[in-house]
Amino acid sequence: GRERAARALAFSGVAFSVSPAVSPIIGGYLQAWFGWRSSFTFLAVVGLAIGAATWAMLSETNRDPDPHALNPGAMVRNFATLLATPAYVGHMLALALVFAGLMAFVTASPFLLIDGLHLSPAHFGLLVALPTVGTLAGNLSAGVLTLRLGVERMVLTGALLALAGGIAMAVGGWSGHFEVVPILVSITVFLLGMGIVMPNAMAGAMAPFPRMAGAASALLGFAQMGVGSLASLIAGHLPH
Repeated sequence: GRERAARALAFSGVAFSVSPAVSPIIGGYLQAWFGWRSSFTFLAVVGLAIGAATWAMLSETNRDPDPHALNPGAMVRNFATLLATPAYVGHMLALALVFAGLMAFVTASPFLLIDGLHLSPAHFGLLVALPTVGTLAGNLSAGVLTLRLGVERMVLTGALLALAGGIAMAVGGWSGHFEVVPILVSITVFLLGMGIVMPNAMAGAMAPFPRMAGAASALLGFAQMGVGSLASLIAGHLPH
């Protein structure tokens, strides 16, 4: 069911909330010690480790595979069915847009905090790790409250929190309060909302389609990464 799926996704999302806390710290020190190219070497090693672990440790779980699953016509029909369902599209947009907010911040934050406020790369990594407490709190809140409040109410609550964090950051920037603490507090509130939205939006989108779960998950991931990339592109082209 949707609520139990959202609860499981929320608790597994705790790992997702830890990684953005650790990765800027690693990247900041790699740049300070070995130069910016070392981050790409590190990513290549991590990718190889993930590939090896997937190959060695993850077995196939589909005991009744669909022989037509990779048929292009069947895939198009599945995607058309999903996009014709308003509830699926609504949850997909909630997921994609809140992730887009994160990607816009990830793109802009090095220029804001390193170039604008003159933090060192190492200090930047440490400070940017702090707001991920918001994502962790959001995931834990979703895991605890979704069974009680339901998926739609949790998505709405998370979206309002993300909106509040975005507005707070915009107001601070336009009013001239361009400082580390207001920026970090604002993004923490945003990430709190994101941590609530993401597991509930995923569960709300996928639960009605158990027989095409792969297509539903694939389209969700495509929308999330596609809209996130677009937000990053827009943020990179904004005037300083």
